[in-house]
Amino acid sequence: MCGIFAIASKQPLSVGRALSKALTCMHARGPDDEGAVVFNSSERQVLIGEDTPENVRQHLSSQFSLEDVRKQDYAASVALGHRRLSILDLSPAGHQPMPSDDEKCWVVFNGEIYNFREIRNELLSLGHVFLSKSDTEVILKAYQQWGEDCVLKFNGMFGFCIYDSIKQQLFIARDRVGIKPVYYYHDGDKLVLASDIKTLCASGLVPIEPDVQGLYYNFAFGITPRPRTAFKDILAIRPGHFLKCDLISMELSESCYWDVKTNVQDQNMSFSDAREQLKAHLERAVELRLVADVGVGTFMSGGVDSTLISSIGNKYFSNIKAFTLGFDEKYSEFNELEQASATAKMNGIQHIISIERAETMLEKIQEMVFGFEEPFYSLSPDLILSKTVADHDIKVCLNGLGGDELFAGYNHYKYLKKWERLHYIGRMLSIVPDVHRKIRTAKKLLLGKTSQEFYVKYYSMFEDAELAPLFGENFDSLHEIQRQYLDEDKEFTDDMELMSYLDLKNYIGNHHVHRCDQFTMANSIEGRFPFLDHELIEFAFTVPSKFKLQGSQGKYILRDLARDFIHPNCLAMGKKGFRVPVEYWVSGQLAHLVEEQLAKLKQRDIFSAQAIDDISKNGTVYQKWHMVMTNMWFESFIDQQKFV
Repeated sequence: MCGIFAIASKQPLSVGRALSKALTCMHARGPDDEGAVVFNSSERQVLIGEDTPENVRQHLSSQFSLEDVRKQDYAASVALGHRRLSILDLSPAGHQPMPSDDEKCWVVFNGEIYNFREIRNELLSLGHVFLSKSDTEVILKAYQQWGEDCVLKFNGMFGFCIYDSIKQQLFIARDRVGIKPVYYYHDGDKLVLASDIKTLCASGLVPIEPDVQGLYYNFAFGITPRPRTAFKDILAIRPGHFLKCDLISMELSESCYWDVKTNVQDQNMSFSDAREQLKAHLERAVELRLVADVGVGTFMSGGVDSTLISSIGNKYFSNIKAFTLGFDEKYSEFNELEQASATAKMNGIQHIISIERAETMLEKIQEMVFGFEEPFYSLSPDLILSKTVADHDIKVCLNGLGGDELFAGYNHYKYLKKWERLHYIGRMLSIVPDVHRKIRTAKKLLLGKTSQEFYVKYYSMFEDAELAPLFGENFDSLHEIQRQYLDEDKEFTDDMELMSYLDLKNYIGNHHVHRCDQFTMANSIEGRFPFLDHELIEFAFTVPSKFKLQGSQGKYILRDLARDFIHPNCLAMGKKGFRVPVEYWVSGQLAHLVEEQLAKLKQRDIFSAQAIDDISKNGTVYQKWHMVMTNMWFESFIDQQKFV
């Protein structure tokens, strides 16, 4: 788990300041080591930084420093920078940027390849020789062996960039689900990429401006659907995609190497077979994600997903630590401590409970604005829990993200059935237009004419009808989701499968993994997600929907499996979610901040002051807070532009 940064340009650029600023900005992503390599037409220089350990300095032949490059105004056409959080192969041999044996290729890598030992053995049988025990070297040699098809071999989370001096190209890839981010700016003459947006901004090589359409969709969905962001001309590599940059022409080409197959439900699968296969996939996914040369923990609320992951993890990693965040009595309704403690006691798991004042969140608002990197409608407890994990010297933490999306755990899967029945009745009554219209306009049933529109309306924080007067422009949120994620030839077994697919693409692939990555890495913690193992995802889409939702019970098959691992109290508890009491604060402790920030937002030309007043008066708490966070985002990223 690390941070990566790269520059490529038609004409040599002065790279010293950009490298120095970027690597400083990414310090939390990799405090254990830093390094860089720069190339021009006549030479290359391997660079060390202030945080390069002494044993690594001795391991490297070069003693040229980042500060030297900065002082000398060194010009280069390609530069790679890296920050390392040491998880596998803690020796100097794991240092990055890492060269191939012939130094024709160099890689910077963020993430983990969980099946790297299997791939390593295959490469050994093909004659490759390894100098380290790291998964980074496996990526590099796999690229040399199989080219761009190397990504098909990897089971893991990754964002990496390979400089290939023979092909004169950069090869940049992101994992299938998008757990590890890669953002980039490309203007035709240069390409700049990094593990987060703030690092791109810190480099000084990227103009920092808001993107009106990106902000519009940010308001609609809580985060701008990728590859677009709220920043003009800053894009994200899409999950399951790779980019190739031709270093002669500086042209980019994008390819999709993975998408989960849909319309593949096996209706002949029995419940018992589905349950056994699910157990096997989940246990393998957890076991793979326990591979580390450092301590491992879990984020464990009292819900089914995280307690199940923690319990299976304890089976394979006997001294695993489970961390649970709780709030003081004032906000005890948000706690799941009783359920988490019951499962920990049942399985003999080391359980570490952190009771925080909920107001601790209020002290971290500015830090969260910087962490979210785009406006967001709430606050994240991940930052606080990750700090607790870091305080216990744990670098790797498993997380239960994905269970709800893959196995119909959210309310919209239940509401979908009601929506389908309504539309069936509506079709039957279509000969009576008046009645049909009244049925379709009833409360809770204004969720669209199609299942795709149902999804967009259900998830929209703001609907288009609210956003048009706010922005003074008309965009189409449904069209954006269709354009980004739904090819014309994409078919689904049923509407529930469509919901799951869009949850995977839009909710997990944009919102969830982004938030988790930002706030775990802010505390130098690597988050791992067994439910997001791509083989488990592919299996989940073959499971009949009837095994996922039975009556009003979501995650039916997953809950049935969980009975073997977790305490009954966890199964009996209603869904709470990992959240904080924003709805209490907006009209309480934060009332003055809300008033102040909305007044400032009204002064910005991009928004209608009257629409802000209308939403403030008649909108939801989360709509109001989203506008507050928007102005704070403007102040931090657009106005001040101070990133290090």
